[in-house]
Amino acid sequence: MLMTLWRMRMKVKVLSEPLLEFGKGTHICPRSGIERLGVYDNKDEFRKNQLILGIVGRGEGIDKLDIWLEKCRSGIVPKESKLANLFKGFGGVTESHGFHSKLLS
Repeated sequence: MLMTLWRMRMKVKVLSEPLLEFGKGTHICPRSGIERLGVYDNKDEFRKNQLILGIVGRGEGIDKLDIWLEKCRSGIVPKESKLANLFKGFGGVTESHGFHSKLLS
């Protein structure tokens, strides 16, 4: 039985990356697309410009989450690496950049 499984062949096919739609065009990378082209629904008249988070937890955990959310608001510096596309920076969650929203907690 083991020998039969060993002899089986598997066909592998690499699929091309789909283009994702953003506010001002298409891109294959979600992070780059949001940074460079903005979110898809940016021009939607019913779009909310605030993201209100309700947080439940213990004091220490909430404090840590608040610190992390502030980093998200102000942006995250890219990590130095040979794999630049893997460790990109993040411009932050502001009304004038990226998600074009205000992050409230």
